[in-house]
Amino acid sequence: MLLTTLHAGFTVDEMVDLDLSYAPPYAPVWDPVPIAIRQIIKKVSSGIERDRMIEERVMFLSTLFSDEPEENGLPDYLQEELLRPHKVVVVGAGQVGTTFAYALLLSGLVGEMALIDVNRERLEGEVMDLNHAVPLSNPMRIWAGDYPDCAGADVVVVAAGTAQREGETRLDLVKRNTRIFADIIPRITEHNRQGILLIATNPVDVLSYAAWKLSGFPAQRVIGSGTVLDTARFRHLLGRQLHIDPRNVHAHIIGEHGDSEVPVWSMANVTGIGLERFCGRHSCHLGAKERAEIFRQTRDAAYEIIERKGATFYAVAVGILRIVESILRNQYTVLSVSTLVPGYYGIEDVYLSLPSVIGRAGVERVVYLPLTKGETEAFCNSADVVRDVLDGVQDIWSD
Repeated sequence: MLLTTLHAGFTVDEMVDLDLSYAPPYAPVWDPVPIAIRQIIKKVSSGIERDRMIEERVMFLSTLFSDEPEENGLPDYLQEELLRPHKVVVVGAGQVGTTFAYALLLSGLVGEMALIDVNRERLEGEVMDLNHAVPLSNPMRIWAGDYPDCAGADVVVVAAGTAQREGETRLDLVKRNTRIFADIIPRITEHNRQGILLIATNPVDVLSYAAWKLSGFPAQRVIGSGTVLDTARFRHLLGRQLHIDPRNVHAHIIGEHGDSEVPVWSMANVTGIGLERFCGRHSCHLGAKERAEIFRQTRDAAYEIIERKGATFYAVAVGILRIVESILRNQYTVLSVSTLVPGYYGIEDVYLSLPSVIGRAGVERVVYLPLTKGETEAFCNSADVVRDVLDGVQDIWSD
């Protein structure tokens, strides 16, 4: 908002008052805004083409202190914190982790990014390749790190894990990846107790729950990428069927990120118009046969992509980026992430995807959907599927 309001003719002081008026009502703010905060914002705004993330950090952190600071200025350590660039750490430099890192570099969202991987030689090669793109994209410090580099990170993206072996059952795979998490998560939290954990490793609902248990973090700060990707696939297919930009199609896939996921047909709409009414008015066909095929393609997309190219990583990386952007910029975007179900539909103590408001604190709130009876039953079935898997691995984090 800073650059926008300055360009609109506001003074810096007027901008500060306007910006802080958008703070949540429960956040304590200074009134009037201290001279020191105004001075810091002036320093930030004097930079050339500064990203608004720094200004938002000033706005956010200015709400954290209820005691009146000294009029001469804030302590040096606080001024450094206010001006510190955003930092993201990526644990796991496989195809998903490195594709996300590349997308993050192009986005310009952060000033620092560390990557961590057990294969140090490959990790160093990936970091070299990314750094060579910096002069052609956005200024960023990128390095091959280790777990102490998690200190000070706003978000730690965990994309580490292992692929399914030939003849291995899904439960065996889950157990191996859960044991990997039992090693990784405590090493992250040893150096960072304030950031947000964003889990991208499959099965994401089970491993997000494991990360929550292993970290000791509040559930709102342990988020799974969930059905963000499935929802994007759903919207893409609906947009193609309806000849509408998928960004104007509002529809959700909820539940497990997997075979038991649930399409919420009852609430799907185009710019607020329900699908039946929209199609009736605009002569597009979306009958039971078409709906079944759209959902089949949504649910089975990963299998088909893996069969053709071996892995999926572009779209999921962009989905992870979208979650990170909403966190860092405190956008309060509604995204279908995997989170602890807060007792909705009689379900609790399990991670599943529901539309959730994502902001600087992580999952700010989970949206309650008025599902049909059939959708509720399917969602409860999805919960049972995930809970059955959790029952088989919970001894790993209980030890």
